[in-house]
Amino acid sequence: MNMQELLEKNMVKKQAVDTNEIAGSIASAKRFIDEAEKVISISVFDLAFTAAYSSMFHSARALLFSAGYKERSHFGLIVALKEIYKNNKRIQEYLAVLDKYRLTRHAIQYSGELSNELDALAIIKDAKAWLTIVSKELKVR
Repeated sequence: MNMQELLEKNMVKKQAVDTNEIAGSIASAKRFIDEAEKVISISVFDLAFTAAYSSMFHSARALLFSAGYKERSHFGLIVALKEIYKNNKRIQEYLAVLDKYRLTRHAIQYSGELSNELDALAIIKDAKAWLTIVSKELKVR
């Protein structure tokens, strides 16, 4: 699927770049990491996983917003960013990780599957790294 197909299927839509929206997504990404760390400390691994996934999702949204698009689906967000950042190997690597976590989050949220401690710790680590990568790309502190 390419960007034109995403637009035609309303999985992403074009919009004006809004720096407040970008900053809001970065702030949400940071907040979700904090929440993931809080709930993992009480051994609630599925909630820690979903909070860390939300962090990664919001970091990705900030990238999409900066390119002048808004997502209408998690899948569309990832596909769009893969096209926009096709020449950025590091971002491509983390988009593949995010897509894997998207499927796991979907199973947790909609199929009742549970996360374990190792998976929750891994996604929290990846969410922090992804936020750093996105912040550097967007030149955000």
